[in-house]
This record gives sequence, C-alpha cells and structure tokens, in this order.
Amino acid sequence: MKLLPQSFTSFKMNSIFIRIFFSITGLVLASVFIVSNISYRNSTDMMINEVKGNNMLLLKQIQESIDREVNFIKSSAMQASLDHRLIKALYISHDDSYYEAELYRDIITYLNSIKVNNDYITNLWVYFNKADIVLGSEGKYDSQLFFSKVCKYNSNINWEEVFHEYSPFHSAGRQEVEYDFTKMPVVMFTKSLPVNEFRPKGTLVVNLDEQFFYKVMEGNKEGKVIINYIIDSDKNIIFTNDKLYQENKEQELARSVLYNTQEIMDSDEGTLDTKFDGKPFTVQYIKSGSNDWTYISITPTGYISRRVNGIRDVTLFVAIMSMIFSVVLTYLLVKRLYSPINDILNYISIVNNKKLDKQKAESKDELKFINRIISYVYNENESLRDSFNKSHPILREKLLNDITGGRVTQERYREIGSDMGIDMPFPLFQIIVFEIDEYGSEVLKRHRKMNLSFVAKIDEIAGEALNENARCYSVQKDESNLVSIINANEMFYEAKGINEYLNKVRDYFVCQHDLTFTIGVGRPYSSMEECSMSFTEALYSLKYKIVKGQNTVIYIDEVKEIAGSIFEYPMEKEKKLVTILKSGDIASANEILLQIFTDNLSKRSMAPEMINNLFNALVGTAIRSIYEMQSSIIKIFGEGIDIYAEMSAKSLVEEKKSYVYFIFKCIASYAGDRKRCQNTKVYEKVKAFVAENYNGELSLERVAEVVQLSPSYLSFIFKEISGTNFVDFINEYRLEKAKDLLKSSSMTVAQVAEAVGYINANSFSKTFKRYIGVSPGQFREM
Repeated sequence: MKLLPQSFTSFKMNSIFIRIFFSITGLVLASVFIVSNISYRNSTDMMINEVKGNNMLLLKQIQESIDREVNFIKSSAMQASLDHRLIKALYISHDDSYYEAELYRDIITYLNSIKVNNDYITNLWVYFNKADIVLGSEGKYDSQLFFSKVCKYNSNINWEEVFHEYSPFHSAGRQEVEYDFTKMPVVMFTKSLPVNEFRPKGTLVVNLDEQFFYKVMEGNKEGKVIINYIIDSDKNIIFTNDKLYQENKEQELARSVLYNTQEIMDSDEGTLDTKFDGKPFTVQYIKSGSNDWTYISITPTGYISRRVNGIRDVTLFVAIMSMIFSVVLTYLLVKRLYSPINDILNYISIVNNKKLDKQKAESKDELKFINRIISYVYNENESLRDSFNKSHPILREKLLNDITGGRVTQERYREIGSDMGIDMPFPLFQIIVFEIDEYGSEVLKRHRKMNLSFVAKIDEIAGEALNENARCYSVQKDESNLVSIINANEMFYEAKGINEYLNKVRDYFVCQHDLTFTIGVGRPYSSMEECSMSFTEALYSLKYKIVKGQNTVIYIDEVKEIAGSIFEYPMEKEKKLVTILKSGDIASANEILLQIFTDNLSKRSMAPEMINNLFNALVGTAIRSIYEMQSSIIKIFGEGIDIYAEMSAKSLVEEKKSYVYFIFKCIASYAGDRKRCQNTKVYEKVKAFVAENYNGELSLERVAEVVQLSPSYLSFIFKEISGTNFVDFINEYRLEKAKDLLKSSSMTVAQVAEAVGYINANSFSKTFKRYIGVSPGQFREM
C-alpha cells in the first residue's frame, strides 16, 4: 500500500501509475453503468425470447428423442417382418403348429432380443391368423387366453379389424394394458405381416411404456411451467404431462388453449402467443418427421414478468457491487503491472550510476530475466521445429484427410498448406476413391492392407499423366480405400485429362501387382470446404459396383441419373411363378425370370438397394413355393443352407441372377421328381385294379373314381407313364387273357369273350382281329 501514496506524491514527476489507474477505473465504471442500464431496459424482451428459445429447443429435443425411439421400433418391426422364420410361421396351420416347437422357440428368442435391446418396450407379440396363436417375448399362447389373461387391453379394440385389414407400421394410440396382473399405460404400434401381401397373415404389436415419454419430457425444470402434449393427425392426445402440474391453476386452462389453437398449426413448426380467460400463454409446436404426430408445449407467460422485476433488483445490486469490485481490482492490477516497470527504471538508474552490488543486481536484473525467457522460448521453438520435421508425413496425411472431410477452410489452407508441401492453386477440387476389388492379389487378401508405397506411386503417375492445369495428392483412407484429391482448372476438365490418369493407374497396378480397383469419382467443386461433398459422392458411386461390376470407373453423374425407386414384380406374376415351380416346369419358370430381369435390370436403371430388394423378393417366392408344396429347405438344399444369407453374400448382379436360376431349378427338379413318383404309384394302382376287375365293366370314369382323380387327368398321366392310352391298355390286357383261354380251354368264343369282359362275341372278335391280326378261331387253330 506504500506504492499509492508515493505515486500521488510524485504525480507530476511520475504519473504512469495514476494515469493507468484512473483510465481503467473510468472505463470500467462507464462500461458497468451503460451495460446495467441497457440490461435493465431490455430484460423483459430478453427473458421472454430466452424462454421461447429454450422451450423450442427443448421441444425439438423431445421430438428428436421420441422420433428416434419410434424409428427404432419401426426399424425393428421391419426387420422382424422380413425374418424368414417369422414368415415361415405365418403359413403354418393350427394343427401343424404343434409340430413346430423349435421354430416357435427361435421366434420367441428373437422377439425377446428386440425387447431386451430397448428398456421401454413393455412387450411385443405376433398374432398368426392361420394358426390362431400369439407368440410373445415370453412364450406361445392361445389367442383367447392371451387377450383374457396374459395381456388384457382395457380399451375397446376391434382386433378382428386389426388382424384382417392390411396396415403399414402405425400408432394405435394410448392404451391401458393389464400385463402379468399389472396395469400400465402404453402407446401401441401395429404392423401387418408379411410385407408384400395385402391380405395379412399375421400382425406384429409393440407396446411402448408411457414412462419413456415422461423421462424425455422430464416435467418441471427450474420452476418453469411447461405443459407438453403429443397429438396425432385426428387431434387425439397420445400423451400429456399435465398431471405433473395439477396444483397449478393455469394448468386447468392449458387444455382449453390447446383446443383453441389446434386448427391454426398449419406449418411444420411455430410459436403462437395467445390469451385465454385474460391470461397470456405461449404455444409452441413442431411436427414429427417420421409420423403424423405433433409435439406441443404450452407455457403460461405471466410468471416471466414477475421474474423480470426480480432481475431488475438483482441488476442494480450487481451494478453497485461491480463498481466497488472494479475499483479494487483495477488498483491491484495496475499495481502489478507497474511494479516490473518500476523495477526496470530503478535498475536502469542504478546501472547508470554504477551503484549496484552483485547480489542486489541479481535480485533486480529484470533484463537478464527477460533475456533468459527469450533464450528459453528460442530453444523451445527449435525443439518444436525438429519435432515438426519428424512428424511432417503424419501431419501432411492428417491435413489431406481433413481436406477430404471438408474440415479445412481456404484461409486455414493458406496458413499451413505450403508448410505441408501441398500446393493447390486452382479453383476446382475433386475427390477420387480407389477401392481394392475382392479378387486382388493374395498378399492383399491375406493382410487386407494396402502397401504404403501405393500412395507415392499413384502421385507419381498423376505427375506424369496430369498437365500443368492440375495437381494431385493421395492419401490412404483405410485398409482397402485410397483417396486422390484433384485440384484443377476448367481447362483440365475440357481436355478430359482425368481419364488418362485413371487408365494409367489401373494399367500399372494390374501389370505390376495383379491388383484391380473399382474407382468412384465425385464431382468437382469450387471450394475446398466442399471436398466432403465430392468425397461422399465418390463413396456413393462405389455402391453401384453391384451394377457395373469390379475393375470399373464409376462417375457420380452416371449413378445420379438412376431414378428407379421401386422394382416391378406384380403379385400376379409371383403367383404364376409359384404355380409353375410346383408343377416342375423349369423352362417356363426361367422364361418368367428372364422377363422379370429384363423389365427391372435391362429396360431401366435401379438403385443398389432396390436391386437387393428385388432378389430378396424372388428368394421369398422360392420359399413360398417350398412351403406350399409342404416341403422344407432342408429337403431340397440340404442341412445348413440359408438361401437369404447366400443371396446377400453375392455382390454382383450376374452372381445374384445365377443363384436365383439355381434355386428355382432345384425347386422345380424336386417338384418334378415328386410328381413323377406320385404318377407311378397311380399307374401301379390302376394296373392292380384292372387285373382284379378286367372281366367286368372297366370304364375310364370308374377307374378314375377308384384312384380319386379326374378322368382327363388320369388319362394324361396314364399315357405319360405307360406310353399308351387307357382304352388300348384295357383291350390288350383282356386279349392276353383271351389268348390264354383259347389255347388252354375248350370254351367257345362267346364264352371266352364274356370271361374277359366283352359284352358280346361280335365285339370281341372285331377287337381281337384289330389287335392280333387274326380272328379268335384262326388263332385257336394256329
């Protein structure tokens, strides 16, 4: 404290301390006064806007959290609806369901895994129309027992309509469920099964615990009254947390405010200021991006004004305390700043008068201290420079990766680009991704890692292939991808220089390393920040390898023209294909497959996702054919074969087509073999019946009735097996018996005719001569 009186005494001679002190003090006091005044005047607007902003942010967080949960449930429901075990169970009858215990256990385990992965799914179950059973996450139930004892819904739900009318994944609203003798409010979601049939074979039901909504909304925060509602497109309330505010008088008015403002919520989100019963309310809403729900928060704004008055008093108190504190802090700060200056001045004075002893000089030698600091900084700088040179390749690779990801601005590049040895003077930036193909060299397959020299080699090829209008820098992105950043001007693209570069890269690696790449090329952009967009486009192009094949160059402009959003596979064509497969006609089945492939893959372009969906649908047709023949995949393809997994493992269109032809050929061959076996049994049964009844009436209709077939179909399979028609077979059999009787007995021709089943001797004689070539009498004499 001695410094202040001394400074006032020597104010005229040494005014540095005083000038700094009063200057900073005056500036701080003026700033505090101005800020306090402005803060007081604008506090009301700021408070209201802050509340609205925070409430809207909270509402968006609620919407995103709930939509994310609903989308997860929707995704889980879609995956379950495509599960081959569940699809198989849809076609099992009630009687057959007793023999499918293992299948049902697998489905129950699968449903339980979905429930375990989500803490808020109280239960989920599947109703099977044909078997009239329910499979839940805990077991298998008879439908009546399930709805009356296990999972009792207290609301009036028309289950007949739910189970037999097709509906996609949607919310059935809030329900109260008595599950395991515990009542709990839930939000119910339903989805018809299977996906590709409009006559449901079953229904998947998911119940989401209402506590999830309470947790997301979290009730009262910091004394705020925020009443939330979730309503659907029919204005039904799915959920509300108004029970948390039952003691608040304004809560009673909130629902009336909701009903008055529902009709004017016509945009995706918004804020409405309204009054009801003389009290102000702020209504904020946002519509869901994944379903028909609207999220609404209603806030009584009267309490904000009361808080503003409190803020006014606090602001005045803070302003006074800030002034006092600023004076004290300014004094201490200025004193600290002035002390080194004073020491330096004293040091200079002492040095000039040469009155400094060594110890005192060391204690007050600020210049040496500063010199030591400068020396230390210099040495540290040299150490950092050495470290930088050693880390230069890593830093250069990181910069290139950051440029690829769009995380480097033009300004940042100008600061560090030259230090990293990267020169990008041209206005256009383009990303190219090289992806190693599956049939690369054995070394790469074994190690799944690119040789780092490949990066340098690609840059070397680029330096030879690209002209003065372009630069190229490459970096290894991961174990199987390498990225090139092209920086060029417009003249480079007019000359199509990129094609020469890519061709040289491909030729070199094929010749030298037995290695092929599939190359994805993004568009050129006019700023470095947009490199991430070009990189994303290049990766997206590589998805179309399934269409174009490996060892190809795929430009984003090619794949962006592909507009096929759905595949063409009508239900009538699927039914026809199932019927043909069951008949064993592989030629007709191949004709239909060729037509499907032509309509979807040759006449138009399709996205990779739709191509995979088309082939999965064809696999589903094959499985449906197997089940309709009352057979199984094991009987046709053997143990351990999952045709869905085998299809997913095929990465190219031609591989998938070949596998589909193979599946259908196996099914048709199996159907044909089984059909021939059945026809042979019918033929043997007919022969046995004829042998026992050849001497009586043997019409085609009578025999058909015995073997339980139509006469026309019996005639068809009889000719197919024996090579002769039914009438000729009967005549030839009877005539063989007649020949034996003519040779071995003394019976007359008429008696022989009657014995072998002919009505009269005349008819017998004509038939005998037509088949044998001689009359019965002539035959006996031979």
